[in-house]
Amino acid sequence: APPGANGLIMLPYFSGERTPIHDPKAKGAFFGLNLTHTRGDMYRALIEGIAMGTGHVIETYTEVDAAPERILAVGGGTKNALWLQATSDFGGVPQIVSEKTVGASYGDAFLAACAVGAAVPEDIEAWNPAVAKIEPEQTAFHRQHYGLFRRLYEQTKDIAADLGQGE
Repeated sequence: APPGANGLIMLPYFSGERTPIHDPKAKGAFFGLNLTHTRGDMYRALIEGIAMGTGHVIETYTEVDAAPERILAVGGGTKNALWLQATSDFGGVPQIVSEKTVGASYGDAFLAACAVGAAVPEDIEAWNPAVAKIEPEQTAFHRQHYGLFRRLYEQTKDIAADLGQGE
């Protein structure tokens, strides 16, 4: 499916949402779905929705002068080129994919080594070298689609809260 999933947008709030909207009643939703959409469109909308959610977090950091210069990608998503690119595109930040992508446990081990003097922060490149850098490709499309994503949550949050009354 092309960028924008042929007019389909997904809100990725399947378990409420923490940062940055702090809304435990937020709901996941596909918007714009019609009979011409395919599984590929839904998949693309899912990937882009999660990426725009990450972009919203990055925007929040940027608003308080703590913009990240890069993101270190970890976990299963590092195996998905579309997810990596969408996250960089909608977040506006490059991502670094390292050789080992096991995530938090590896980072914890490295921080422990730093704490006991067995490593210094600069050693991370030797511990876990970067194998890819995903550069953002922000376009007018990304800015417009992200704006729709943000508006969609704002304009549906009361309905989502009402749907949650029976929980």
